[in-house]
Amino acid sequence: MSNFSKSEKEIYELRKQKIAFLNDISSDSFPTKFNESTKISNIINEHRDIEEGIHTGISVTVRGRLLNARSFGKLLFYDILDQSGKIQLLVNSGEIEDVYLRLFENFDIGDIIAVNGEVIKTKKGELSIKVNQSTILSKSLRSFPEKWHGLKDKETRFRQRYLDLIVNPESKKILETRSKVIKLIREYLHENSFVEVETPILQTKAGGAIAKPFTTHHNALGLDMYLRIAPELYLKRLIIGGFEKVFELGKIFRNEEQRLIVAEQMRESNIDPLSILLEPFKKNTAPAITLAAIKALQKEKDPILLILSSDHNIKDEEKFLETKVLIKHIYQNLRC
Repeated sequence: MSNFSKSEKEIYELRKQKIAFLNDISSDSFPTKFNESTKISNIINEHRDIEEGIHTGISVTVRGRLLNARSFGKLLFYDILDQSGKIQLLVNSGEIEDVYLRLFENFDIGDIIAVNGEVIKTKKGELSIKVNQSTILSKSLRSFPEKWHGLKDKETRFRQRYLDLIVNPESKKILETRSKVIKLIREYLHENSFVEVETPILQTKAGGAIAKPFTTHHNALGLDMYLRIAPELYLKRLIIGGFEKVFELGKIFRNEEQRLIVAEQMRESNIDPLSILLEPFKKNTAPAITLAAIKALQKEKDPILLILSSDHNIKDEEKFLETKVLIKHIYQNLRC
C-alpha cells in the first residue's frame, strides 16, 4: 500500500471494513461460485422493442461490475456491466426488502455483484432491471481515478490496462478482434492440412535468425540458455522428419521486435505463404478487414488495432490490394 495517497489509504481501509459488514448483513455474500445468470446482451436483444413504462413480469438474474450510481428520491439507479454489455439497474428503496437495500448502500463503484429482478422499460425509454434481490460477489478495494469517465490519458490507460478495458469498449474490442483473427488463421491452416506443433522456447543456441536474444539460466542443468529468436530450425527438422506442412503460433523473443506466426512448408506445396494470412479474410462467410481498419491502424500506429466488420467483404481490387498490404504488415509485426 506504499503507492497509495493518504485519501486512497482511507478509502482502502473503509472498503476492507465493508467486507465484514456485508458478511454480517447476508450469509450469501461472497459466494465461491455463482453460475445462475443471463448475459446482459441477451436481455437487451430480447426486450429492446418493449414500449416505455412497461413491466414485463419477466424475472432475470445478471452479474457484473457496478458503475455510475445516481439517485432521485427513493429511486436509485446504477449501471451494471458484464463482458457482453451494460444495462441499467433500478432500486426502489420503498419496495425492496431492507436487507437488500442495506447491501446496496454498502456497494461501491467497481464492485462485482449479482442481482435478480424484473425486466422493465422506464418512462424515459431506458431498458432496466428493477431489482428484487442482490448479493456481492467481489469487493473493489481500490477506487477508480477521479476522472475515469471517457478515459483518454495514455499513461493511465497503459499503466492501468484493466481500467482502460472497463471504461473504453474499443480497447476490449481490440483483444476480442485479435482472438478472432488468430482463430481464422488457425482454422485455415488446419483446413489445408497443416499440423500445429510446439518447438522449444528455451534453447542452448540462439539460431534461425539474426537478432539479439534474451539470456537466462537453467538452474537444474547449470546451463546458460536463450529465449528463442526463431523456431525456424526446429520446424525444418520436422519437415526433414517427414511432415510436409507444419505451423506454430507462438511468441518469439527479440530485442528488436516480436513476431507471432511462423509456418513451414515444402517447396512443392502450392500454397503461397501470404495466402495463409489472406485467405481467411477473402471468404464471404468470414469477417473482412475494411478501409476503416487501415485508418485506425495508421492513426494509432499499433499493428493489433483492427476493426473487423461482417458487413463488408473484400470484393473490389483496390480494397483487396490495400488489405493485402495491411495484412502483410500486421502479421510481420503483430505483438503478443
